[in-house]
Amino acid sequence: MDSEGAIKRRRRGDVLEDAILDAAWDVLSEGGHGAFTLDAVARRAHTSRTVLARRWDDRAALMKAALWKRGREEDEGALDTGSLRNDVLVLLGNASLRPDRYEALLYASASGDALADGAERARLREIFLSDSVTRMEDVWFRAVERGEAPEGGIDPWLLALPFDLFSAEVLMTRQAPGALRLAWIVDEVFMPLVRARMT
Repeated sequence: MDSEGAIKRRRRGDVLEDAILDAAWDVLSEGGHGAFTLDAVARRAHTSRTVLARRWDDRAALMKAALWKRGREEDEGALDTGSLRNDVLVLLGNASLRPDRYEALLYASASGDALADGAERARLREIFLSDSVTRMEDVWFRAVERGEAPEGGIDPWLLALPFDLFSAEVLMTRQAPGALRLAWIVDEVFMPLVRARMT
């Protein structure tokens, strides 16, 4: 290949970054958080780990960027990544990257009066999670149609579980869970419970 051809094929700037983030999403969606390493993403993106390290400090930062990119794309239309696992991961990623969504939760957690009784706590949870739960119902019904989730009535506790864990993390740490933590919630807690209901 001549040097001119090599230059034409060399990716730079936004083109390279998009390719890396798409590769990162592919690695995460196919292998889960355990398989998500900088080396794996570099191989998938046909680039080097050094190139990744120039842009992101560690795998958590890269995963966060990949979730943000996919979440932004999904927000432009109806959320449907093609799998229940990935839909839930995107929903959690969107929530963690939108601090305005949990500002009220943080404020209320610092106020003893706001959490004084069960009615107020239930109201707070409804305000904080209502949109997420509605979207969870949508992705659940699509998962049932694809055969990824059991038919029959929805288990409201299971459906709310990812965002219950999310909100618990916010209350305990005063910040949204990181991308690695979100992937753990989906891969190690939520999806095993869904699969258990399929047997």
